[in-house]
Amino acid sequence: MRKYFIILIIALMAVGLFLTACEEDENITEPENAKWSVFVTANPPESQHSHSVTVMWIGPAQDYVEPSSIKLEIGGDEVNLEKWAGIWIGEKNLTPGEKYSFKLKVDGETIVNTNQKIVYNADATFPETYNPTQTAYVHWTLEKDNEHQIASAYALDPEDAANDEVVDEELEPSARSYQFPAGVVSYHGEGTIYTLEISQMNYKYVDNVMVASSQADYQDYGNIKRDRGSREETVKYVKHMLGIIMK
Repeated sequence: MRKYFIILIIALMAVGLFLTACEEDENITEPENAKWSVFVTANPPESQHSHSVTVMWIGPAQDYVEPSSIKLEIGGDEVNLEKWAGIWIGEKNLTPGEKYSFKLKVDGETIVNTNQKIVYNADATFPETYNPTQTAYVHWTLEKDNEHQIASAYALDPEDAANDEVVDEELEPSARSYQFPAGVVSYHGEGTIYTLEISQMNYKYVDNVMVASSQADYQDYGNIKRDRGSREETVKYVKHMLGIIMK
């Protein structure tokens, strides 16, 4: 019995070394050459599935050719994707801290086959009220560090979206608190919607595809609350994170 147990341990170690070697052999590419993104974002706790998944073109607009088919597998299971506003979006139950395989096929051709770890979720405590002329202290718990953390403050103008403000600050992965400075965003008149947000993110570029996982904990202030479970807000958040990554 002990002999078989030792053989099993050796076999598991060999598999681990094989997977590590495969990742080391990946074709890591530069952000400016990225063509597609596969982005997993944690849904609000009340959602039917734990995560949303988006696939979108992020390369130069003049190089884009409308694909006839997009197929994505995560952990060996195909994700049911629907095309919405030029983006493919779906949902899947995933476990924070677990590493999954990601395989994306465009028009039947595999353009990326890699692994990515789903971020650990932060659980943040925000102030009950927010006044942009004053500092705001936020602290949070996190099972383990992720690769990146971002603190974001939003001031959304109810009359003109062109006046919306978003200010981001990248934090150390080990940070567990942050003080938003006074005046980080402005008052845009009655009805201004403010949001304080702490985001977690892991990402990498393989074969000119960005594969990422993220999660945000946040607090809205004002009479109107943002529906973070909607497709509109999910896509806005993904584009916001892409803007941070690719700037």
